[in-house]
Amino acid sequence: MKEIVKLKGDILSIAENGYLDVVVHGCNCFCIMGAGIALQIAHRYPEIKSIDIRTVCGGISKLTNHTMGVVGNHSTFKIINAYTQYKPGHVLDKTALYSNIKKTVRNIFSLGPEELLKGLSREKNQIVRIGFPRIGAGIAGGDWNIISNIIKQEYEECVYRDYYELYFVKFSTVSTVLKK
Repeated sequence: MKEIVKLKGDILSIAENGYLDVVVHGCNCFCIMGAGIALQIAHRYPEIKSIDIRTVCGGISKLTNHTMGVVGNHSTFKIINAYTQYKPGHVLDKTALYSNIKKTVRNIFSLGPEELLKGLSREKNQIVRIGFPRIGAGIAGGDWNIISNIIKQEYEECVYRDYYELYFVKFSTVSTVLKK
């Protein structure tokens, strides 16, 4: 199992430049991508917003599940809408938020590398590079130290962990320099 890589920068630009295969961001169950990274995704990749809109608005069954779609000019990466909170905005019940993140991340990790790479231009049977912004720690108000530990624990327990490489990306206008 590889160590989790910590970066600073714009996670979407990092993915667009070919350094990530999957970007996971937190969503609410009301098809509102109105702030934070969700708003950036809705503007830059309307196809991902469209996937979210095709789900049941306010559907409680979406919670801890996800939708995903391929983006980029050459099918370079996927974005996963991870339904980690029921309503948009600040989450008062942090225990529920953390539990939802744990279940959602477990569901995503259990997909396996073939499913995560399906539809992308990359070769199959390669390491899947999965990027997480500070999911749940922005508008939702969760504690990133707790959330990152939840993601690490799920990663350590995941059967596919040898096929995944995780990146935690803290937003910054100046990106960490990466080598392919």
